[in-house]
Amino acid sequence: PFLAQATSNRQPQTCPRGGFRRPGPPAAKPLANLTRRIFEIGNGMFTTPPILFCHIPKTGGSSIRELITKNYWPWERSEIYRMERRSFQEEWEKKYATDWGRRRLSRVRIFFGHTAMRLRDTLPPGLRCFTFLRAPLARVVSLFHYARDANRDAGALGRILQEEDWTLERIYNEGPTALHRDFVRYGPMRQFFNGQARSLLVGYNDPQHFPSEPRHPLLRDRQRQAAALLDEFEFVGRQEKFAEDLRSLAQIFGWSLPFTPRKNVATQPAIAEDLDFELRQLILAHNEVDQALVASAEATHQARESHSSKDGRRPPAIPSRGEL
Repeated sequence: PFLAQATSNRQPQTCPRGGFRRPGPPAAKPLANLTRRIFEIGNGMFTTPPILFCHIPKTGGSSIRELITKNYWPWERSEIYRMERRSFQEEWEKKYATDWGRRRLSRVRIFFGHTAMRLRDTLPPGLRCFTFLRAPLARVVSLFHYARDANRDAGALGRILQEEDWTLERIYNEGPTALHRDFVRYGPMRQFFNGQARSLLVGYNDPQHFPSEPRHPLLRDRQRQAAALLDEFEFVGRQEKFAEDLRSLAQIFGWSLPFTPRKNVATQPAIAEDLDFELRQLILAHNEVDQALVASAEATHQARESHSSKDGRRPPAIPSRGEL
């Protein structure tokens, strides 16, 4: 296929990134270019450090996923959405463990998914990581209504909530016990208990060893681990300021920013303020690690904005078409 591609006389193709043109299959010196390309992929060389997007559920990640597809060719991106370690490993080996898989791997420029953090320590040095966080209360309410929506397939979590008629009150009163009793069945419900920190640490801790109870002694260690990872990230966005942070993200990675509709939004808007005070406090108590991570990310953004305002810098222009 490489020889056929290299000897093709097609004209250059337009890259999904607006304003840039990627050369098509070279017409001049095809064998020399082919040899160089085979050398690169045969030796597992990444021409530039790859990017890793940790897609935390219900933080705007589906819209970013759509943006990624508009900026990278199919062979330049790799999605990792297998939740369980065994199925993830099987999927990874199926894709990349063979000789051809390793060659294919060297062409990937961005890895993304709910479990992408499993790859962080196996990819080359210089990996550029980013993610988006969201206020825990709003995220939990959004996740609950999305999973309970009978008009969509919300996976294993949706089936559990719909079949057993779980409510938010029941999740936080009975959920920790259910996770201890039968983690195989109720494991998807762990996203309601510091789910953002769990997504960050998915490649570092056994999910069963991440406590679901509030004020557990191990939570402080998990918070330190997650905070240390975020400190090494190139960018941490905020779902509450999604359009603003998305522009900053596109500027960092050189992406075009076409109009991108919001994806996987609940059909009925979920408003956390509609919950009674006791339930809100119960949710926050079970998501104390996520609260600390979000507060830290917000403080970092404010410090950068303050520094930029002193330098007289301004953010890039707002896209003209609709809300991102």
